[in-house]
Amino acid sequence: MNLSLAIATLALSAQTSIAVLRNGALSTDVFIPTKISYLALVDDSSFTESIKKSMMDALQESGMVSITDIPGKQVKDKALSWDLQACLQDSEAAKEHTFQDGTVRRTLATHTVPGGAQNIDHRSESPSCEAFSKAVDDFRSSSAQATQAFAKRLGSLLEESEDVHQDGALLSTAEGYEFSAFSDVVENGEHLEHFHSYQKNSNQASEETVAYHTDQGLFIAFTPGRMVRDQPGHVEISTGFFIELPSGARVHVKFDENDDLVFMLGDGVNQYVNPMLLDKTHAAVTLLRATPHALTMPEHSKNVARVWYGRMVLPPASALHPKHGKSFGLLREEMIDASINNNNEHALSFGCSSSSMTARQLEETSCEEGTLLCWHRCMDIAEAGVSQEICAAQSLDLQCINPRGQLWDNTHGDFFPGCADANSTELNTPYPSLPGIPRDNGTCSTEEWDAFVSSANFNNSFEVGKNGIFMWDVLESGQIKGRLAYNGLLGYLAFGFANVGGSKNGMHGATILLAIPGDNYTATDGFELDAGPSVQEFVISPDPAKSSFRFWMDPVNDFVATARQSSEIDSRSVESTECFTALTFQATSINGIPFDLEGTDELIWAANGQDFFAGYHGPDDRSRFSIDWSTGEALANTGETAPPPPEEGDPAETSSGSFYVSKTGIALVAALISIADFI
Repeated sequence: MNLSLAIATLALSAQTSIAVLRNGALSTDVFIPTKISYLALVDDSSFTESIKKSMMDALQESGMVSITDIPGKQVKDKALSWDLQACLQDSEAAKEHTFQDGTVRRTLATHTVPGGAQNIDHRSESPSCEAFSKAVDDFRSSSAQATQAFAKRLGSLLEESEDVHQDGALLSTAEGYEFSAFSDVVENGEHLEHFHSYQKNSNQASEETVAYHTDQGLFIAFTPGRMVRDQPGHVEISTGFFIELPSGARVHVKFDENDDLVFMLGDGVNQYVNPMLLDKTHAAVTLLRATPHALTMPEHSKNVARVWYGRMVLPPASALHPKHGKSFGLLREEMIDASINNNNEHALSFGCSSSSMTARQLEETSCEEGTLLCWHRCMDIAEAGVSQEICAAQSLDLQCINPRGQLWDNTHGDFFPGCADANSTELNTPYPSLPGIPRDNGTCSTEEWDAFVSSANFNNSFEVGKNGIFMWDVLESGQIKGRLAYNGLLGYLAFGFANVGGSKNGMHGATILLAIPGDNYTATDGFELDAGPSVQEFVISPDPAKSSFRFWMDPVNDFVATARQSSEIDSRSVESTECFTALTFQATSINGIPFDLEGTDELIWAANGQDFFAGYHGPDDRSRFSIDWSTGEALANTGETAPPPPEEGDPAETSSGSFYVSKTGIALVAALISIADFI
């Protein structure tokens, strides 16, 4: 596949269910979705037995639930207003597609990858786009929080069910890393986000706009369509959304203003959730239902548009498809290639639960001249210091490569335009593992971990994650004596001040103490381990395009000189065993920023226990939290969906050795596959 061809727009459809309207007749039966309050999703005491039953019944029968009372309604109203429609008309980045019934759909697409939401680049300075931009970030954050809450709640229902049990992990990577819970799949998958507007330019009443289909992802979270007018405050809930019930009946879904975000299951539940669920007799059971759905655009006046937001959750790209044995990232690439080139009909059924279902390409785009599709966006070739001519002079090809000279494999990571032989250069591979990987589970037992943690005496402690514990004392000297214990090997171990207000939940611009396993770091070879571990002060780049360690790899202070000139940092050290790691320090400040001994500090930590490239972390190996040093109270930070510290790969950053990244240790996909039948 020529990767400079971008972004195929795919949707999943049953070949037998494309033609759904006969003689222009539409169903008049009305379906009202089950409503569950946001409070019930996030508060155990509010999630009563009757609500549990209602939620599971709905997801089994219709495959759909509606969440109400999500905080931030005003933000939603601003993001999904006429400003969106006007911005889509003004934006150079918006894509346009005309359906057979004459409906024109305009789209701004973005995505959220593990660890952070990517920006929406509408490339317009119009007042409408500026107004949309002011509201959209808060709206996306609210939607992300609701999505995670839904995933955790559904995951807990599956785990607690007395009627079924889960037979092993839902998904795993080729290296054996498991995504055990429903929420693990959601947290480590890519979330495709679309902002649509629809306008019907014909009088073909009752003709279907988008045929019945089932979304290919695990599920989609969407706002009911809103009919907006070029007058402030004029909004109505759109009609025209239909679903097919298990009986085969096709019904019109009646939404209202209370339906803030609707969750609808996709074909992913048939691929890797339902097959892992067994009843009491150990027989397979179909507990969750993927929802076939369609759209018929209602008639409207010229100064009206239907606006809509959807967030489709795809599985982790590094996870293997249970049936095909290939990673989901590779399957997506093969489907895009087959769809664009029309050269492999069989490939279009890959990643689907049935061979009678195929992925369809409905649109495609290409990068502009002077740019190259690289890490899921069109990168400027001149900014990378290369060109077709420069590469040709070396008898090489212009390719998307990483610092190790490997070709982009459609996954998450550090990639940029460069010169390489397209025929002989290998594809991107995982970073080499640390010596001692995998750990000996017998030696590195729970009992040994408990003993390692308790080997140092502190008056205060707080579990900062599944694999981390921070312990501390406030000394009479005005210093903090702290110890961050990590249940893993030393790839890196970091602790420090979150940059409040900085992107990635305070990661960018954070001031940290960083324990590293060696010296002389390069993005091509990682750390030289012969030098042994050390602890230094660093400031993570405040530029979201420069998360990677290679962009801020120079320590900000020489510890020896600092220690001689002041008592701000009396000591710092790292202890590393064949199983565990601990970062210990005694200080009044980090890089001149004092601990607030009379109040509260916002803190972050993160760890890598797998490689020596400062590469990746997982959700169990980082968090943001706060400590009130005067009272000893510690709280996990829940104000933002994506936990803190860095991550490998903002689209603009290209990050070999990004400080933080994904759970698997393998770069995760961020393929911007636009789902055309998002409706």
